[in-house]
Amino acid sequence: MVVILYFSQIAISKIKPPKEKRDVYRDTKDKGLFLEVLYGGTKTLYLGITIKGVYRKIKLGNFPNISVNYARKNADFKGTNC
Repeated sequence: MVVILYFSQIAISKIKPPKEKRDVYRDTKDKGLFLEVLYGGTKTLYLGITIKGVYRKIKLGNFPNISVNYARKNADFKGTNC
């Protein structure tokens, strides 16, 4: 399941783990920034980018160990300096 959501600390902290496998949430503000929530409760922020026609999924870190603002800054940096 893919859900589009504006990422904020509060919004992500309220997301419940799925009953099976994983759910993916895409940010409405930053293209390429997404959150993967596993059934065990792990929430990981990623940057999805295409480099020379190949899609790459770059792990930014686990939530709440990194903030949404930190993830946005790293997504901007990694997305423009490929």
